[in-house]
Amino acid sequence: LAAEGCAIFFVAHLTEGVLLRQALGARPAIYVLNGIHPGAESEPVDTELGAVINSADQLAAWRAAAQRAGRRLKAAIQVDSGMSRLGMA
Repeated sequence: LAAEGCAIFFVAHLTEGVLLRQALGARPAIYVLNGIHPGAESEPVDTELGAVINSADQLAAWRAAAQRAGRRLKAAIQVDSGMSRLGMA
């Protein structure tokens, strides 16, 4: 997909994001769908992964990680559309 020009990838878990970053290099944006659990922000920050924010706690932790890193971090907000899945209501 990257060879065909895909610039944004989504993975389910952090470990998958890290492996994909190693395989594809720094260029594509990679987002972790299950979010980054509070306290586990250092690895995704170091590997330039984006977080899909699923809760207010994840948002606060990701924001604090950005402040510690001294830069903006990539994020997407997952909105609960009433299907009883993950997401902020």
